[in-house]
Amino acid sequence: MTRTGPSSSCVIATTSAIRTEPIRRPSQPATELRRVPPQRGLASRRSPEYCVYDYGTGSWMRRDGGSMPLLGLHVFSGKFENGVFHSRPGTLMAGCEEFFVTVRGEGGHGSQPHLAKDPVPVACEMVVGLQTLVTRGFDVFDPVEATVGRIEGGTLGNIIPDTASFDLTLRIFSPESRDKLVSDVRRFLRGVADAHGLTVSSPRPRTIP
Repeated sequence: MTRTGPSSSCVIATTSAIRTEPIRRPSQPATELRRVPPQRGLASRRSPEYCVYDYGTGSWMRRDGGSMPLLGLHVFSGKFENGVFHSRPGTLMAGCEEFFVTVRGEGGHGSQPHLAKDPVPVACEMVVGLQTLVTRGFDVFDPVEATVGRIEGGTLGNIIPDTASFDLTLRIFSPESRDKLVSDVRRFLRGVADAHGLTVSSPRPRTIP
């Protein structure tokens, strides 16, 4: 699922040409399934409704009208042979939660760190501690995962900034683990910030179920 702009739609592709038939779900618009030339080994499904799951963007795409065709292949597609479908009982792919974390301190100069409250090492402590949280607090048979893909703080090496921030993505397989992990992460972030006399905000946008 991918968002490209205010007038876009989604195409979800698999690695095998399949039978063409309409798909209709209760209370949802029909989804068109069409065949791609067999030599390409793809079948595509054009479905604007899927974009609704991408941070709730479906409403403004429908409002503005028009669409921009888009081909999307998931990250697993390169690992499998063309024409082979894989399945398993139960949950196959993880749900996702995101946090945009900002640690707030008091800026200052590197020559006088005692007059400042440096948010950078506190943010680093949070990033490292999150890895322990997910490996020690959850059942290995209902795994969770935490990734910090962005961390940012400061502008120069000798200036202590007012804030440091990082983006956190969580992956979970069950509603129970989702609720526990979200609660644990919030408590952990607050605890680390409080221990250093700083504050933290961690907005959690609506994400993919």
